[in-house]
Amino acid sequence: MRRIQGWRALGLAADPPSEMGQLIEVGPDEAAGWLEAGLTLPELSRLRGLPLDRVLQWRAARFEAAETERLLRADPTLTPAEARAFAEAGIADDDRLQWAEAGFSAADASAWSGLDILPQEARVWRSVSKGPDDAREHRLAGGGPLPSDVRVGWTAHGSGQRQFRRYGVTDPPGTRGRIAAEREPRVWRGRRA
Repeated sequence: MRRIQGWRALGLAADPPSEMGQLIEVGPDEAAGWLEAGLTLPELSRLRGLPLDRVLQWRAARFEAAETERLLRADPTLTPAEARAFAEAGIADDDRLQWAEAGFSAADASAWSGLDILPQEARVWRSVSKGPDDAREHRLAGGGPLPSDVRVGWTAHGSGQRQFRRYGVTDPPGTRGRIAAEREPRVWRGRRA
């Protein structure tokens, strides 16, 4: 009952609109802070779970809620300045997401892209401690997008073409991005899973 009263005190319906059903988990006090900061219910719905000060930082940098959500899903530690650096380096928005989730900076993305190496392929090079200079020599010698001395499995959703492949490599400790975080070894009952 207090929850309903709290929502109504904010001038809102007792239940969130159906397209924002996840707001049912947001308390009136949290919603009030977002609304007082000038954010909307759709923004709260989309960015729920992020600290308000972080959301305001991205908003002040003129990123829309949908773009902020995609970028922070790709790399939760990304800053607006780092996101902007991709555009300054000539990396397209869709490619920016792939590079960020693979844990690469704009400068890295630019170096690898100049060699026609995709984010997932760059992860393979990085996993064996090789960088763009090694890849450049390899490519000049007629090599493909992966190191010739590395055999690694991959999965793909869709056609299996290069841009859809995800390689089964381990990212170095401390690598940023969603993919590295997903592949971190998990401990279960005292053993690595």
